[in-house]
Amino acid sequence: MVQRTIKGVRMRTTIFAFILLGLLVLPYQNCASHDNSQGTEVDYSSIEMEAAAKAVLSTNCTSCHGTDAPAENKMSDIMNINMLIETGYIVPGNPQQSRLYLDVIDGIMPPEVSLSANDILALADWIRDIGEHPEDPTGGSIPELPTDGGATQPVTFTQIYGNIIAPKCTGCHGTNQASGGVRLNGHANVLTQVVPGNPGASQLYLSISTNDMPRNAGPLTALEKTAIFNWIQQGAKND
Repeated sequence: MVQRTIKGVRMRTTIFAFILLGLLVLPYQNCASHDNSQGTEVDYSSIEMEAAAKAVLSTNCTSCHGTDAPAENKMSDIMNINMLIETGYIVPGNPQQSRLYLDVIDGIMPPEVSLSANDILALADWIRDIGEHPEDPTGGSIPELPTDGGATQPVTFTQIYGNIIAPKCTGCHGTNQASGGVRLNGHANVLTQVVPGNPGASQLYLSISTNDMPRNAGPLTALEKTAIFNWIQQGAKND
């Protein structure tokens, strides 16, 4: 009788230990990768990191530190990555030594606005990634749009996402916010608003062609609209 009691206590202790171990491990598993709020892991490429960070800067910083900012501001163009590195605002590979990042986490910048945790994470990931690619730290990984919008040469998703969607759309339709239930962060989400090969049936193109979108960044240029049209017509590939 005593032996059975001892065995029962040992068994309950073992079961409790396994449950406790599972509870301790689970949070670390959940934190192992970024999440797109839809339950699936996101593998961020260098281009996506750069585009996400530039979207944060464009949305929150360029009104005071952009090319049209007041002349008395010391930083005239926060989107100039060369300048950020040369002045020490960014230390490639080290967010904790980058004044840009420190000002953000200390609440100094942007004034009267607090960036979300995901926005801050986007800046930190980008600064670390710059350090891992010292051969090209200045943002050249995002190719410019074709000058003819892709009429005579293929236009890629990398060009569309880096030059248009990330900086002008993901502020309202990204990881942090899904205005109207629409997310445009990453190719899979963009594809939900696109009918490959048919721009006229694609909500993305219909929204930008009528200037209904983007609402907070002004209408797209004719070149940008043409590039999106041609990308969709060419199959909306993830390239």
